[in-house]
Order: sequence, then C-alpha cells, then structure tokens
Amino acid sequence: MLTTAHARPAPLPWLATLIALIVGVVPFLISLAVQHGFSAMSEGARAIAYASAVGSLVFRAGVAFLVAQWHGERHGQLAFRRPAIVLALFGVLLLCWQGVQIGAASLMVRLAMTGSSMRIMLAASSVLYPLLYALGTWLAWIIAVRIMRQEALPWPSFNARWRAAGLAAWTLASVLAMLAPATVAMINTLGIDGYALALASYAGAAVIPIMLAFAGAWLGLPRYLAGIHGWRLLGATVGALVSGGWLAYRGSDVLGSLPLDALLSVVVTIGASLLLCLGAYWVWTFALYTGLRRGAP
Repeated sequence: MLTTAHARPAPLPWLATLIALIVGVVPFLISLAVQHGFSAMSEGARAIAYASAVGSLVFRAGVAFLVAQWHGERHGQLAFRRPAIVLALFGVLLLCWQGVQIGAASLMVRLAMTGSSMRIMLAASSVLYPLLYALGTWLAWIIAVRIMRQEALPWPSFNARWRAAGLAAWTLASVLAMLAPATVAMINTLGIDGYALALASYAGAAVIPIMLAFAGAWLGLPRYLAGIHGWRLLGATVGALVSGGWLAYRGSDVLGSLPLDALLSVVVTIGASLLLCLGAYWVWTFALYTGLRRGAP
C-alpha cells in the first residue's frame, strides 16, 4: 500500500503528473458544457479544440513531472509516508490556481472587445499562460510538500538518465503540441480530406523528431546520472530548441535557393531538419552535462 512506511515509496513525480492531467481536463470539459457539447461546433472548431486540449495536457504533464522530480531530488522529498495527502493538497492548490487563471482570462476578454486589442491579448496570453501555469504548478507543489515535509521518506539512488532524456524530448513535444492548432488548420488547406486526418498526420509526423530529441539527449547524457539537474536540463533543451530551429530555418532558405526539384527540396529539408534535431540535443546535453562526467556536483 502507498500509505505504509514499509512498502516501496510511491513514484511521486508520476503521480503528480497524473493529478496535473486530471486537473487539466476540467477547463476543457467546462468549455464543452458552455458550448453545449460538440454538436454546436463545426468540424474545424472541434479539431482546433482537440488539438489545443492535447497541447495543454502535454505541457501540464511535463511541468508537473519536472517540478516534482527537480524539487524532490534537491530537497530529499521524492517520497512521503502518506503521498495521497500530498497529492490531494497539490490537486486542490492547482485547481485554485487554474480557477484564478480562467477568471483572469475571462476578464481580459471582456476588457479587450475590439479586434486589435483581442489579437494583442491572444498573442500575449500565448506566452504568459504557460509561464503562469508553470509558476502556479511550482507554488502548488512547494506548498503541498512543505506542509507534509515531516513525513518525507528516503528514496534510494537510481539512474535518472531516462528521466532526463524524456524531459528533454518533452520540451520539443510541448512546442509541437502547442503549434498543433494552427498547423492542423494549415495542413487541412493543403487538400487533406478532413481535420481528423490532418490531426492524425500531424501527430504521426511529430513522433519522429520527438524520438530523435530523446535519442540525442540520451547519447549526450552521462551513463549514470544521480538526478536530472534541472538547470542543466533546461539550458540544454532551450539551447537545442533555439539553435536547432535557427539552423533549420537558415538551412531551408539555402536549400530553397538551390536548383532542386520541389519534391527533392522538401525531402532534403525534412531530412536535414531531423538530423539537426538529433545533433542539437546531443551537443547541448553533452556540453552542459560534461562537468558531471568529471565528478562535478
């Protein structure tokens, strides 16, 4: 059982991820109820709603896991005698923070009624909302574990290489998932019959770079990793995303100027972008985790 001190401690980061996913489904279900279900929505609106919900859940899940793992390994709070109480506190606090965000967003929509103001508000919220959610998740988790800090249990050392590589790949998955609504609409204009097929096509295509990001991070990480080392991980993933994206953009311009057949140009561009994805994650994780190979803390 999870509540006994003699049993194996519960995998708290994974359970925190589950709580974040459950809480994240709430606003989606509320929006459906407000809009009287999918029956009142067009096929395009349903596809956009699905894509937005999936993108939000991917981001929320990763943030919760990152916060729980990072804080837990730094403060020795990866397991608790009564994890259910910690998770319940985390869920309630996260739900309260989410309610505050929804209320603030509704207020901003009412204040920005003109077209230009609405566009500015949407652009700002696309950047601020993830940052505010990450801040709220961090605060909710800190408060929950601080209340129960006297019940923290020792967690045996383990190789965190898998978790670090998975979180590195999650950063790319989050970016691709958040771009899904606009990309699905664009794909549908290219002649793909139906938004459902466009969603499936986008999801299938996104799997390959995500797997390459995982492979690149895995190859760049030390063979044994005592923890994810959050700052190194964030630095490596941001560096990989920025440098890989910039090189892919510049490379596409160069290839576009070459006298290549249109189909061949697309194939070469996609292949080069995938190799850049693998290489960028490998180079940045290798560079930022090199100190750990030398025995640095």
